Amino acid sequence: MENKPPQKDRKELIQQQLHFFSMPTSRQTGAKGNTILDYDLVPRFIHDKNAKSVRLSDEPEPKIIQLAEKERYAIYPAIIKKKVGVNKGRTCAIYPGTRESLIEDCLILFAQNGEFSLNSSRPGYRLDGGSMGVCFTLSQLRSALRERNKEYRLDELREGLEVLQSAYYTYANSDKGDLDIRMSYIVSEMKSLNTGVNEESNDRIVYVAFNPRATEGVKKGKYRSFDSACALTMKSPIARYLFKEFTHTWQNANNKGEPGHVRAIDQNGTILAAGCLLSSNVTKRKNLLLKALRELADFGVIQPIDEKLDLTPVKNGKRIVDLQFMVRPTNRFIGQQINGFKRLQHSLKIGDSLSKAEERLRICGD
Repeated sequence: MENKPPQKDRKELIQQQLHFFSMPTSRQTGAKGNTILDYDLVPRFIHDKNAKSVRLSDEPEPKIIQLAEKERYAIYPAIIKKKVGVNKGRTCAIYPGTRESLIEDCLILFAQNGEFSLNSSRPGYRLDGGSMGVCFTLSQLRSALRERNKEYRLDELREGLEVLQSAYYTYANSDKGDLDIRMSYIVSEMKSLNTGVNEESNDRIVYVAFNPRATEGVKKGKYRSFDSACALTMKSPIARYLFKEFTHTWQNANNKGEPGHVRAIDQNGTILAAGCLLSSNVTKRKNLLLKALRELADFGVIQPIDEKLDLTPVKNGKRIVDLQFMVRPTNRFIGQQINGFKRLQHSLKIGDSLSKAEERLRICGD
């Protein structure tokens, strides 16, 4: 290995990592894909249809998600000229929402198909210089979402991709002194492959390059196994968020009565972190989270919730200000976590070797 030219060394390691990222996992564990470590946990989508698109008159205000009075996320819209609908020809500010979050998940799902080939009829990942991305057609994107009962028109999906490319968000943490660090969504670039298909056709092959943060997350092996197709099928954005959050952080899940056999979920913080509005109606808040937890139970991620035993009010004096839910993992989810940890260790080793190879390449270049 050490005698190989650095560039060849690096290329082989990237191919090895991407192969491992897209390698099918055991059916027994239900882990059929990967989620990029920590990237999926950032609250950067607003699941509010009423505030998704606004006519542009002045500088658009960001949508703010405030967590625990310390962490602040500001979501800035994409400025797009509407091509269809009642606002056709008008410039609008469009905030990333449910549609964009589903598209982003689907792009990562496409990368798990393996390397893209023009001879293949399915989407896949592609290396373009130092960037990683996916190739697909709008028709394939629509079909993949339709299979999970998510229905969008082709023009809506095209617009959603544009939103992911142009919108951005900032993050600030008062404890750490961070001030509005700017971050982008997963799409950094879009272009069509020259295959002879008309530019306006929905069957033309589109290459979407992932942003550097997502690319580095894959190259360094910072991802965990989970059933990504299952997550896309879920109706509740809170359920999708919790599935990813459980995958990343509930690493000691067990049913043996040991630490990790039960997990506390705070109602208000979870709703906000998932990008949903915190209703002033306390009953609506409770029902919103209960719906998500029941969906997770239906998909075999957690055990069914018992409201009498698993729900605890959080009070400020006599006033109930929050609710805490206790959840327990299923054997299926525990199996996913065990298998995911093994894959994570393997992928991190490849990522470490790749980092060393790129450092050698940098030194040679200097």
